[in-house]
Amino acid sequence: MNLIDNAIKYTNQGSVNIGYHVNGTDIHIFVEDTGIGIAPEHQKLVFERYKQPALTRDAHAGFGLGLSISQGLARALNGEILVQSEKGKGSRFTIRLPYCPN
Repeated sequence: MNLIDNAIKYTNQGSVNIGYHVNGTDIHIFVEDTGIGIAPEHQKLVFERYKQPALTRDAHAGFGLGLSISQGLARALNGEILVQSEKGKGSRFTIRLPYCPN
């Protein structure tokens, strides 16, 4: 839910898309938006506790914990969250989890 909430919060105009695909033994769940995006130098920082780029910290209230907690939950399930983003063009967060179709 945090990924969806962030996508909506940081997209003033445009769209938010949610989807998934199965890739062999993994499932990839993605949330992508056409929002403000994240500069390359800030992309690893967004998963650290209490870290928010200055631009977003002033415009949107929060403690900078959501993505850190989400990453921790994904890792507890033997997965991870990946980010692809370009400042001013949007972001795509992908949750990669093991998948067993039984």
